[in-house]
Amino acid sequence: FKIPGDYRAVTPFAEGLAWAERRNRTSAFIDKFGAPVFERPASSLSLSDVDPEQHTFRDGICLVWDGKGKFGYIDPKGNYIIPPQFEEAAPFRGPLAKVAFPTGQAYIDKSGKRVFPEK
Repeated sequence: FKIPGDYRAVTPFAEGLAWAERRNRTSAFIDKFGAPVFERPASSLSLSDVDPEQHTFRDGICLVWDGKGKFGYIDPKGNYIIPPQFEEAAPFRGPLAKVAFPTGQAYIDKSGKRVFPEK
């Protein structure tokens, strides 16, 4: 895959989508032809600031940062499955993801429900 000219960086493709950052620092998820599928939620987070593997789709869900200090999760159409509300978050591994709230850490399921707190 060759990075299209208006993009400066692209994550690995997963589930047919990749996060692509434009030279003007806006970004979108693109298909394998380099065409934007949907714009990524606005944020000041750059591909150079993160581990790209943490911001790819797995089982139809992707971790995103809202640019206002909170993490949430989107589906392959760019809709929030779990709205941004976490201070820190990790990608889902199987049915669970580790997240941090101001009051502590927990694991959540794909509906955003706390499954159990971390000890």
